[in-house]
Amino acid sequence: MANKPYREAVGSFMYPMTGTRPDVAYFIREISQYLDNPGLPHWNAVRHGLHYLNGTNDFGITLGGVENLELLQSDEYLMAYTDSFYAACQDTRRCIGGYITMFCNSPISWVTWRHHTVVLSTTEAEYIALSYCMQELLYLKLLLRELGYESSKPTLIMEDN
Repeated sequence: MANKPYREAVGSFMYPMTGTRPDVAYFIREISQYLDNPGLPHWNAVRHGLHYLNGTNDFGITLGGVENLELLQSDEYLMAYTDSFYAACQDTRRCIGGYITMFCNSPISWVTWRHHTVVLSTTEAEYIALSYCMQELLYLKLLLRELGYESSKPTLIMEDN
């Protein structure tokens, strides 16, 4: 694997993910675990990911439109989705969580992570993911208030438990 540009290929995923492609965030988290010692299956996964990006180059974030303007005027412009995968790693039993926040139906922040601690139930894993999502939403609500978009309605969070 020394002759394969594994690190460079993984790095090439980072730029689109941070700006316009939240759909590859989990994939990047997975392949980044093997930067020190990648094997052939990891290289094949990276190649598959590159083919995916090439085949979906018209995917991305779209801002604007009449629907978004109507949402902005309706006071329901901020919402979030969050989820957690209990004991996702078979070796460490750590969970994977993530969230995506939407402003006028367009993603504005997203993250995926592995929990630092081993949780004891799916409820605890979901609660931790929800907590991180709430921290981001509080920040965004304060930021939007500074920009003149103060909502009197509660923010909707979609969570599966």
